Amino acid sequence: MAVEQRDYLTPEQVYNNYEYKVARKLLMGKFPFVTDIRLDNPEKLNDYGLVFIVLVLDVAKVFEYYEGCKPSNLIDWYFRRGEVNIPYLSLLVDNECEDDVRDTTGEMDNMLESLHKSPAIPEELKLPRNRRFAVGGFDIIKK
Repeated sequence: MAVEQRDYLTPEQVYNNYEYKVARKLLMGKFPFVTDIRLDNPEKLNDYGLVFIVLVLDVAKVFEYYEGCKPSNLIDWYFRRGEVNIPYLSLLVDNECEDDVRDTTGEMDNMLESLHKSPAIPEELKLPRNRRFAVGGFDIIKK
């Protein structure tokens, strides 16, 4: 969906936005493995109606949260290649836990959508009416 000129945002406007700050607190509070949140491709911020965010994950905490899940072989592959960005959270876990992790990603997106629609936040503190946050990917950190 094309973004109207009046709904354009700068990265600074997003980071200072109340809805962003609440979304950050919600996601980091509900999911202890999320250590930070930032814009995905800030240079393309106004290319889409959705404002994509990247969730920074602590891999060790992911496996504490999903007790009994085993890491997929892709984790080491990503780290060997020097890549830390993955498009789907489910790529971190073996096939047996994929559905649970996929449900978590859906829950995250639903939280962001509900937050945008929430009457508890005044309209002037939200993103412009046709814009909302969506999970755009995950950065993984290894500790």
